[in-house]
Amino acid sequence: LMFALVYLVAWWRGSDRAYWLNLALSEIVLAMAFVMFARLIGGDSHALLVPNLLLVAALGLRWRALHGFFGHRARVIWTLAAALLVAGALLAADRYGKGLAFGAVNIVLILQMLAIMATLWQATPRLPSRWGLLTAYLIMLLSSVLRVGEGWFLQPAMSSLLPLDGLLAVHLGAAAIHIVASGAFSLSLAYERGIADLRRMASRDALTDLLNRRGLQEALSSAPIHGCGLAIDIDDFNQINDRHGHPAGDQVIIHCAGIIHRLTREQDLVARIGGEEFFVWLPGGSL
Repeated sequence: LMFALVYLVAWWRGSDRAYWLNLALSEIVLAMAFVMFARLIGGDSHALLVPNLLLVAALGLRWRALHGFFGHRARVIWTLAAALLVAGALLAADRYGKGLAFGAVNIVLILQMLAIMATLWQATPRLPSRWGLLTAYLIMLLSSVLRVGEGWFLQPAMSSLLPLDGLLAVHLGAAAIHIVASGAFSLSLAYERGIADLRRMASRDALTDLLNRRGLQEALSSAPIHGCGLAIDIDDFNQINDRHGHPAGDQVIIHCAGIIHRLTREQDLVARIGGEEFFVWLPGGSL
C-alpha cells in the first residue's frame, strides 16, 4: 500500500500516467489478495477463487504497465485467459484433486511472470534497472515453481489449497522481497528513462531527430579516426522560406534529413549542424 501511494503521487504529477496508475492499481489489488488469503488459510477451493483471481489481475496490471512504459500495447485478452484458467483449475479441484489444482494455478502465475520478464528482456532502451526487476520476478517465479512441485509431487493429496506449512513461509518471504525490490526498481526504471530522455534531447535536433552539434562532437570523440566527412546544405533554402513560409521550410528540412539518413549506413554519423546544413561522417569511407 505504501508503494501504491508513491505510484499514485507519481501518477498525479502527470508523467507516464498510465504506467504509474497501473502499478498503483496492481499494488492495491495485491494488498486485497493478501488480506483475503490471510483470512482463508486452510479454506476450500471456492473460497480461494477471488483472491487468486486478484493475483492474476495484479500481474496483468503490471504487465500492462510495463508495455505502456516501453510504448507497446498489452492485450487484455491474455489476462482474461489466465483468469479463466485459474478459475477452471480451482472449480475442478474437488473433482481432480487439490494438489493438481494447486500446481495448475501456480503454473498460470508463472506464465504471467514469464510474460512480464520477456517484456523487460526485449524492451528498449536497455535501462540498467531492468536487471533488478528481472531478478525480482525471478525470485517470485522460482518460489512459484516450488509451489508447483509441492502440489504435483510432494503433496498431491493435499487437504487444502492454501496449506499452512514451511513452503508457505518461503513463498511469503519471496513475495515480500519481490514487492520491495520490484517497487524500488520500477521507480528506478522511470528515473533512468527520464535521464536517458534528457540526454537524448541534449544531443538530438528537435526537428529532424538527427544528431545536433553537441551530439556530433560527442559521437566523433569515440568514432574511428579514419574516414571521410561531408558537409551538405540545401541550395536556395531562403527562397523556400520567403515564398512558402517557415512551416514549409521545416518540412523541406525534415524531408532532406530523411533522404540523407536513408542513403547512409548504420555506422555513419548524420547531424544537422545549422539551419539547412548537415554533416555526415563516414567511418572507413573515402571522398
